[in-house]
Amino acid sequence: MWYRSLLSGDEAEAYDGIRDGVLSLEREIRIPRMEYRTAADILAKVKLDDPGIFWVRGHSVSFRAGAEHMNLSPEYIFPVKQIPEMKKQLGTRLDRLLRPAYDLDPVRAVGFVRSFIFNNVKYEKVGKSYSHEIYGILSHGIGVCEGIAKTVKLMLDRLSVGSVVAVGSENDENIRHAWNLIELHGRMRHYDMTYDLSRMNAGLKPVYAGMTDDMIYKDHNRPVYELPECR
Repeated sequence: MWYRSLLSGDEAEAYDGIRDGVLSLEREIRIPRMEYRTAADILAKVKLDDPGIFWVRGHSVSFRAGAEHMNLSPEYIFPVKQIPEMKKQLGTRLDRLLRPAYDLDPVRAVGFVRSFIFNNVKYEKVGKSYSHEIYGILSHGIGVCEGIAKTVKLMLDRLSVGSVVAVGSENDENIRHAWNLIELHGRMRHYDMTYDLSRMNAGLKPVYAGMTDDMIYKDHNRPVYELPECR
């Protein structure tokens, strides 16, 4: 849990409370009082650390004047009663997809995940909230960069390969962009499978793999949240 490791104090307490609350599908989650933007960032970090949480879109907060705590109300994408069955179905599908890869070494496991993305996913902005989540990729084969990066992390988590979802932007653009950092041979490197998917669709070789910070930031802006160094 990379982003959790960076937090302490009230922010760490809020992270743990939010994660437990959304996993339990609670309507209101009690956390220390903080700025709305801070709470939004913490919810985002929960979802980046645990991409299996695909059913939360946003949130609202409420509190009493002078109170030390506030209530965070998650905005669920799907009807709450349907989510447990959806989780079960996605888990079954993921286990079936990964069955050939469970005994692979880390390098081959990463290659397996890349092949899955390149051969089974279509980058498409369909205007659906699930386009940003694993649900769009695993259930419909479509999604945007965030959904792709989260799916990569989820699959690598299952294959015991360390990874982080990075969130930044493309150079000269204000649009958010997501990609992955993956740990191989004890070193973190950048992998942008969305960029490589686009390159392959254009008949070009994939090149956004195993990149250092100096390499990736030639056409990616610095991340919104702190990341491990890739030297």
